[in-house]
Amino acid sequence: MSEQMNADAGQSIINYDDEPARPPPKLEVGLAGWMRQNLFSSPADIVVTIVTSLLILGLLIVTFTIINQSGQSVTGIVMVMLSYLFISLCISLLMNMVNQRYQLVTR
Repeated sequence: MSEQMNADAGQSIINYDDEPARPPPKLEVGLAGWMRQNLFSSPADIVVTIVTSLLILGLLIVTFTIINQSGQSVTGIVMVMLSYLFISLCISLLMNMVNQRYQLVTR
């Protein structure tokens, strides 16, 4: 029996040459991969990303217009900060309402 095992061991083929590792697809790593996974993973995410981007762009345009026309940069920056705070509080309120609506029932 040991002779048969030795004969089988002598006939086995072992490939020690590993296939070189290929780099991951460019759309799945880095900034493009992160954006695709977190910002554009579903139709709802795409809509939210576009609406939020347009809202931020609009606020920046208004801010730069106020700064350039009035020369009161502090007032413009405070207005932008208050706008972001308002948007953040509205999103928090909405998420709290959704969480209360779909709350898990525990015993």
